[in-house]
Amino acid sequence: MAKQNSQPQNTSAVDTRSFTKGMIKDLHSSFQPKEAWSHARNAANNSVDGDVAVIGNEPANLECAKVPYTLIGAIHRYGDQWVLYSTDDANSEIGLFDDSECKYTTLINDPCLNFKRLHLITGASKENFDCTWQVYWDDGNNPSRTLNIDNIPWKKIIISNPGADCIEYGDTLILNCEELRLAPLLDTPCITLSAGEGGGQMRNGSYQAYIAYAVNEIKVTDYIGISNIQSLSSHEGSSGSLQIEISNLDQDFDYFELVILSNNQQAVSAKRVGLYSTQQSNIGLDYLDNALTSISLKQIPFISPAFEKSDAMYVVNDYLIRQGPTEQFDFNYQPLANQIKTKWVVAEYPSNYYYNAGNKVGFMRDEQYSFFIRWIYNTGERSSSYHIPGRAPRVAGINQFGQTVDETAINIGTNSISSTEKNFQVFNTATITTTGLTIPTDDNGLIIAKGDLGYWESSEKYPTSRPDIWDKLCGKPIRHHKMPTEELGPDLHLSTQDGETIRVLGVEFENISPPIDNAGNVITNIVGYELLRGSRLGNMSILAKGIFRNMRMYKIPDGATGSTGKKDGLYPNYPYNDLREDIFFHNGANAGGSKKTDGCDTWFDSMSTYKPLAGLKRDFFTFHSPELTFKRPALDAYETRIYGDVVGKSIGNFIPSENHPKAKLLRNSSAVIAAIVGVGYAIKQVQGTKKRERKEKTTLEVEAMYSPFADVTYTGAYLGLGTAAGLAMVPVATANTLQRVLKNIPGAAMLNLNSGDSIFSVIDNTAYAANATVGGIPFLNSAKEYKTTTYDSASSSLPPILKTAMGIPLAVMNASIGADEIIELLYNVGSYYDFAYKHNSHGFYNKFINRPSGNLFRTKTKNASLLRSAFHEFEGYKVNNLHRPSTTIVRTDSVLADPVVTDTSRYAVGGDINSTFTDPDDFKNPGKEREATISCMYGALKYQFENQYGQLDGIKQIQMRGCIELVDIQIPQQKFKAAPIFDGDTYIGRYTEKTIMPIFTAFLNGEPDGYAYDYMSRINIPYPRFWMDTVKFDTTQLSQEVITLSLASTSNPLPNDLFYLDRGQNSCIKDFNSLVNRSADPNRTFFMTTAYMYTHINGIQDFFVESKYNLAYREWEDEPGKHHYDEVNYTDIDTLLHADTIKKDNFYLMDPSVSKNTLPTQLNPAGRIQPRDYDPYVAENCYQHYPKRLIYSLQSRLESKKDFWRVFLTNNYQDFKNKPTVIKPINKTGALIFFPYKSPQMFQGVDTLKTDLGVKFTLGDGGLFNNQPLQNIVNSDLSNEWGSLESARSAINTPHGIFYISQAQGKVFQYGGNLENIANSGMKWWFNKYLPSTLIRQFPDLESSKLSDNPVIGIGCQTVYDPNDNIVYFMKKDFKLKDQFVTGSRIFNDKIIILNPATGLDLAVTIGDPTYFNDTSWTVSYDPKAKAWISFHDWHPELSLPSINHFLTTKTVNVAEGSCPEGYNYNPNLKLCEKIDKQTSLAVVDKTEVPATISNNGSLCKEDVVFAIDTSTFAGGYGPGTRGSAEIEFIKSAIDQPILQSRMASGEVQVGVISYAGGFVSMNPGGNSMSSTLTGSQVETWLQSNWLGTTAISQHLSSAQTVLNNKVGSDLGDRTATLGFRQNIILLTATIPQGNACAYQSSTLGGSAVGPANQFLSVIYSSLLLVRPYGNAPPGIVSFACSPISGNVAYTASIYVNFSSNVDGYFLPPNQPNCPSGGGGGEDPICNCPPGYTKVYKDSSGNYTQPTGICDVSNPPICRKIECNCPPTPFTGGTTTVTGICDDIYLSGNPAYINPTPQICSYFLSTTTEVSSSNTGIWRHNFRCDLFSNYYGKDYPWEVELIENTGQQVTTLRSVEYQLESYVYKGDLYNGCADDRWHDLDFNFDESIIYNSEQVSGLLKLELSPKEDPYGILQYPIIGLNDIRILYSKEEQKYRFNQFWDATDDRGEFTGVQRSAFITQLNGYIKDLNALNLNYFKDKTQHKKFRHYYNKVLLRRNKSKDRKMLLKLANTKLNNSFR
Repeated sequence: MAKQNSQPQNTSAVDTRSFTKGMIKDLHSSFQPKEAWSHARNAANNSVDGDVAVIGNEPANLECAKVPYTLIGAIHRYGDQWVLYSTDDANSEIGLFDDSECKYTTLINDPCLNFKRLHLITGASKENFDCTWQVYWDDGNNPSRTLNIDNIPWKKIIISNPGADCIEYGDTLILNCEELRLAPLLDTPCITLSAGEGGGQMRNGSYQAYIAYAVNEIKVTDYIGISNIQSLSSHEGSSGSLQIEISNLDQDFDYFELVILSNNQQAVSAKRVGLYSTQQSNIGLDYLDNALTSISLKQIPFISPAFEKSDAMYVVNDYLIRQGPTEQFDFNYQPLANQIKTKWVVAEYPSNYYYNAGNKVGFMRDEQYSFFIRWIYNTGERSSSYHIPGRAPRVAGINQFGQTVDETAINIGTNSISSTEKNFQVFNTATITTTGLTIPTDDNGLIIAKGDLGYWESSEKYPTSRPDIWDKLCGKPIRHHKMPTEELGPDLHLSTQDGETIRVLGVEFENISPPIDNAGNVITNIVGYELLRGSRLGNMSILAKGIFRNMRMYKIPDGATGSTGKKDGLYPNYPYNDLREDIFFHNGANAGGSKKTDGCDTWFDSMSTYKPLAGLKRDFFTFHSPELTFKRPALDAYETRIYGDVVGKSIGNFIPSENHPKAKLLRNSSAVIAAIVGVGYAIKQVQGTKKRERKEKTTLEVEAMYSPFADVTYTGAYLGLGTAAGLAMVPVATANTLQRVLKNIPGAAMLNLNSGDSIFSVIDNTAYAANATVGGIPFLNSAKEYKTTTYDSASSSLPPILKTAMGIPLAVMNASIGADEIIELLYNVGSYYDFAYKHNSHGFYNKFINRPSGNLFRTKTKNASLLRSAFHEFEGYKVNNLHRPSTTIVRTDSVLADPVVTDTSRYAVGGDINSTFTDPDDFKNPGKEREATISCMYGALKYQFENQYGQLDGIKQIQMRGCIELVDIQIPQQKFKAAPIFDGDTYIGRYTEKTIMPIFTAFLNGEPDGYAYDYMSRINIPYPRFWMDTVKFDTTQLSQEVITLSLASTSNPLPNDLFYLDRGQNSCIKDFNSLVNRSADPNRTFFMTTAYMYTHINGIQDFFVESKYNLAYREWEDEPGKHHYDEVNYTDIDTLLHADTIKKDNFYLMDPSVSKNTLPTQLNPAGRIQPRDYDPYVAENCYQHYPKRLIYSLQSRLESKKDFWRVFLTNNYQDFKNKPTVIKPINKTGALIFFPYKSPQMFQGVDTLKTDLGVKFTLGDGGLFNNQPLQNIVNSDLSNEWGSLESARSAINTPHGIFYISQAQGKVFQYGGNLENIANSGMKWWFNKYLPSTLIRQFPDLESSKLSDNPVIGIGCQTVYDPNDNIVYFMKKDFKLKDQFVTGSRIFNDKIIILNPATGLDLAVTIGDPTYFNDTSWTVSYDPKAKAWISFHDWHPELSLPSINHFLTTKTVNVAEGSCPEGYNYNPNLKLCEKIDKQTSLAVVDKTEVPATISNNGSLCKEDVVFAIDTSTFAGGYGPGTRGSAEIEFIKSAIDQPILQSRMASGEVQVGVISYAGGFVSMNPGGNSMSSTLTGSQVETWLQSNWLGTTAISQHLSSAQTVLNNKVGSDLGDRTATLGFRQNIILLTATIPQGNACAYQSSTLGGSAVGPANQFLSVIYSSLLLVRPYGNAPPGIVSFACSPISGNVAYTASIYVNFSSNVDGYFLPPNQPNCPSGGGGGEDPICNCPPGYTKVYKDSSGNYTQPTGICDVSNPPICRKIECNCPPTPFTGGTTTVTGICDDIYLSGNPAYINPTPQICSYFLSTTTEVSSSNTGIWRHNFRCDLFSNYYGKDYPWEVELIENTGQQVTTLRSVEYQLESYVYKGDLYNGCADDRWHDLDFNFDESIIYNSEQVSGLLKLELSPKEDPYGILQYPIIGLNDIRILYSKEEQKYRFNQFWDATDDRGEFTGVQRSAFITQLNGYIKDLNALNLNYFKDKTQHKKFRHYYNKVLLRRNKSKDRKMLLKLANTKLNNSFR
């Protein structure tokens, strides 16, 4: 058989590894891919040339720049530029870093930045419209901030000269940190709005000004400056203007925006007026252009939330998002508000205050008001409002009558309406505490009194469960503030008695404590407070205030129309409130039963027979109030409250009723004559008539000679009918005419019924018996020469029997015919007269009187109703208000006492109820004005409002505007007191209305004279006393009674039966006796001429009242009947009460817009109290900081000047259940929001939010988050917290998606549309072990500390992306407290506290201090391209920054020598860094000059002065703007000059005054012709009282001379003998001076002056005084010139008129002749100056420049003081030095003087800071090619670990072989390292470790095999204590070594020893060999080969230097195991 051929078995193998994958730690070594590695350190998977698929050492980082302190934040600007923030906790700096140039520049170094390393900075930047760059940042510690890095806000100083028109500023080197605030600190402006003095075109309405600060011409703040409300009104509608005064403007802003809110005719608008410089404090507006930009009304009151700070900032889609905002602490101020004290104050103003557009609006007396306080932050924000309770109740309170009452006790008096009412409800318990004050207000008012408010409590109660808020008020009734009433005293009356002033009620608050936090510390960012009041709209207890007038009562006649069985009627009192019987009506109950008054009764007879209507109601009233007229509210008042009586005077007269037809009213005398003639006519008709006819003249001739009665004038000689005591006279012509008429009547020769004598003889006998003649002519001609003719009538021919039978009827018929002839004749010849009169008056209630304390002042209102001009049914009565103005009727439950003062306003021409007016001249002059007393009750209709205002949170709060009260909150233990506030809702004005009493229901108006009208058929109120029927008198009945011989019967139908007129006490003619006895009768014999019937009794009620209406602005229309009485604008009473319009109602027109109460700010709530669930401790710990909230700004727009990133609207926020960690934008507009305890959420976002002028703009709509619901990006239970993120800096956006670290979960995520845990790519379990924080594991509380996410000084994770290599680096900064320090350690205030081993005391340790901590930090890299992990890295930065081509990290290192910030120098004395800032400025020169005073040891020359004042009509009175007013102001100023007062006091001068016109009056002060004690005010008062005002004028120099010469009667006597005596006449004249004026002037003056040598004359033209200070006349002495005087100016006396101001000076008279020294007269004068002043004399040019001169009283020196003062220093706490000299005291008087060496002020500020012992390097990574594996200047090893594995095959490792290339780069190392490099052939790893699960080689030191040195080779391996040095060879580009064996000391298989091969450091990636497990000195027989399924080979290079090492492949030579 053949032999079998056997093949040799392959016992060796090669395991080749590449490096194309990544580092994998998760797989078991047996299954490790051949392209992966199990470990790498400081490795990179590429080079600058690419070299992909190899692994090499990582480039070293390069220190690009140094920052002086620890970097705590960086914000990318653009490109390579960063804004960096650094601090060492003492110094703070912002700098600009340019990555491309490795250049750092300090921008700001200022301690005010207050940066801290604990608080890292996040933020964003953007470009502004002007190409500057703005950065925004937050650190959670300081306020959120923003900075324009191109325009740093240094503090500024004014560098322009003082007083310069243009103000220039210069920068200091001191940062204005407050300007960095994102929500800037703001000075709240104080705006005072008033009416302009000039005219304008502003429309009627109410105005309010608003101010917001502007930057770049764009509003950047809310409208935080708010003015008071100013109303404008004129009848023209648009003639006003506004004046705006502004103070406290924030000079840190250059401009402010002014907006005017207006309400014009109920059209409300807000107009942007424009931008104004913050240097401008006065603005005048004459016109508001409708084309101005409108501002949304919703923006005006809106206050944006100015979150002080936030935790972090992010940008998403150009929205700035702030996380964790912190709002102002909602402090618990209510306990302090409970202690605030409120008082009332009263300010007195002129009564025309509101006519002149006064804007102080008061509070209504007796009303309850609620008040609140809120505080103003330095950001302009307002705090919550806090209720200010009313004062506590008093057991011994004082009511309005001064009586002591227990305020909360049940009232048992008569004024209580219900049995449960308490005293405070019945009485007003306010009190007066201070009177007699004269404290001026800011608008020329005077505060005159103040006091305590009354007590009032609500039925509502304070919360019961919060004593920490409400303190002692808990569960008690809510208290508000009750205003005092007029009853307290005159200071509280609405006006003074003269009606010249009003008293406006205000409030003031005191005992105001500053707000504090829960620990009792003062809230430091408070700058002021403001006070608010609750709106009374819907909460008023007083419906209306006004006057109550009693209703009058009458009996309704039976069967009267509309009586419906009612017997009593009511009618309003008139013309005011006269409670006496009504004389114009009678009660209809006279004895005779007649309802018509008797036409022949005298005044008293009528009053006695026809009793005046006496009906009066004391529980029915008319109530007159503006509140019930301009609008008609519901009349549902519960209570009638009477405060007192108002009393005044009415002034009125009687006038004929307009257009009323005149009438002819015959008197009874005409009837007597007619009756006599009628009887004669009747007899003659029966018997026949003889007619005797005078031959001389016919009837026609007689009638032609005499005029009718009405046309005849009185001659003074009258013909009496009877005795001289006849009742009346008739003209002579009338008598003769009557005589002739009677004689020419057919049948005039009638027989007397008894004797048959002719009628002529009867009359003649009567006349001659009385011997009556006029001028010697008898009444009837007695000549008997007549031509007699006998006629027969139809009846005369009757048979006698028939005549007798028919006698009476025929006589009556014929008598009537005859009488009618006479009556008709009288009507034809008589004239028409006015008998219908009306009374018009104006009554002004100007005095308030308290009612007696016992009087009922309070009663229930039983009913109230509106009375229109008609009949009404009310409370069982028929109310007659026909043809009368509408009013309100009130019925009270109780009767009210009459006013104390009797109203006497109702009277007739003839008298009133008590008397007759007996003056006949007054009776004949009804138009004469008469004065009467008027009185009525003043009170209110009130609601029963026990829970007024309701609960506190339901009160609508209204700002009481004006200026906020600024406070200095830094002053400890202080209490504030607010200035008095007059910003209520109540005006005081004069309310007027017509009171009409139509006596009849209708009256004549416009009908022709003589129109027949019976007024008694038009009765209004039964029964009128004065009436008339103008129908013609009918004689039929009268004739019948005459024929029957009953002429004297009282029932005769006489003419007087057709009327009853007011004729006073004059009797009427009703028989023949009264015809001839008519003494003092003003009426004519046959006609009424002077008597009166009344159609209307009218009045104008005028009284001061409190009202919500500004009655000064009450409007009217120009058509008749649409006016009202107004003391200022319209006082034509007769036109108001004209007959044409008298039936019209009162005209009520008020533009509501002119009342402040209609402006939106008075209608919308302005504040809110804290919610009911408010808890001060919850507020401090939760609500103050919102960590789970994101707020976002408006979207940035590059082209907009407005910085929208500073606008955070109220609703633009989103709250989450978890605190957001960080936000990262994704997609176009969306973002991922990460949380520490939950999965991320995504929102899609929006492109643009709608920002119109509506709600979205002003409030926001949350649209950024609300556009779509937030989406979870993973589906996982919440408890998994999958994808949570704790470290904000660990999330980074890259082109590959978002990468971030979930530290607590031990995961690393990538989001690129899906969330992927990339730790699963080979590192899952490693991250599970080493990613969670070891320090947090030790200190769980650290998780809530800022140290937990602070890799600078604490711990935390970061992620950075290298855009060039596309590598992501994940960094963990972590430590572990060493075990020996764990016991007793804890977290406190963001610090780790341990127990000091040496002392046992607490010791705060710095995290990372190697003494106490082990470092567990690491950095690991990930390649998203390969989706593989690369390596660990030994650089563990503080911060990392991405860059355009690489990335940056920072590292702080200690500096041994220390360093100073840029701009600082080291001061060895201080051992500090110091910076000196210097500014210079010219000193301000303050030059003051006053006249020198004259004195000596004796006395100066004596002087007498007389002022002669022109008080003629030429002076125009002494009212404003007249010449007379200028004269008074002149003389006041002259007399009050100190020099003259001083000379008078020393007895040198005495003064006299005369007032002259046509005559003169001498003042004679103190009974002396001249006085030495006069004052200007005394002269003013005397002149006003002695203002002559006549037109004739004589300048009365002679009169002045008379007073001047009256030395004996003077105060100081005759001093003419004194040497040097002189006297002066000072003439003030409004006309040309007299030609002889020079006769009164000293003759020594030359020219025509011929007066005494010692006398001087000054003539002052008052017309020139009037033009001051407008400069229309030259300054100097104004004098009448006695030509030819040199200079055309008389050298006169002592008056100096300064035309540039309103101050007149008094200079001594000229020394002419000189006042001699020694003996008798005077001594040389001495010129004196006040202390500190220098005497300066005139030079030859008239300038005061000389140090010496003559003390000439006519030309004295001046006193000059010059001070140079430095302007305020621009530095706080700086020093000032002065160089140069101040202006020369003498030379400065020369206008051309210039100081050659002016005083210069130099300001210095030394700013010091600590020397920095460290700095921070900014290190650039993956950039350099000259150094590798060197970080922050320290070499680190780079290493890589590879695994050879053979599956199930056990092999023996023979050798290790790998391909490695090492290069040194050449060329430009800063330009991508170029392409040039040198290959170092022998540069290799220098260490290796080979191990498997049971074997380890120990540390192998690799050394290159010696070349050509066999002996050297034999020395290896060299075994050392800690390593084995072995050789490697380099052949064919391969490195190989094989000198290794298992160095394990004991594997434990026999001994049980358990020793690991390595000890892994706490960072998890550095493994140190376990020395205890190694035995390098084993016996060679124990040098076992590595035999395993796998072996690991670690290759390491400790110092790479400048070699770039590229490991390509690794070959491990293996022998297969035979086993």
